[in-house]
Amino acid sequence: MKIFGYVILLPILAAPAFAQREFTIPPNAISSGDLSGSSHWTWVHDSGTPGESVGSSAYPVVNPSLDQESREFYMSYSHEGGERYSLTFAHDAEATHFIYDTYVYIVDPAQLANLEMI
Repeated sequence: MKIFGYVILLPILAAPAFAQREFTIPPNAISSGDLSGSSHWTWVHDSGTPGESVGSSAYPVVNPSLDQESREFYMSYSHEGGERYSLTFAHDAEATHFIYDTYVYIVDPAQLANLEMI
């Protein structure tokens, strides 16, 4: 699986913007920039899955990629095991909403039971 993208933290978001047909990012939004190259990515076996797994990642990966600087996440698993990947950044206690822009490339969709982007 490959994930590309960046996150924008929104300190204030008034009105139900997500219910609108067109969405614009508020002018006071703070961009985190491209997080693919961060050295702080972590991964751990998802204890909510019954099997076993071991994860890793590689950066930069140029193909397939929109900007030739993608992070690729790998997982070896058995017995329906799963892996969680995460990145902690921008410790802003005032942020209440966020937008993330990501692309996911799955080599063999038949091997994927669930993909959560939270």
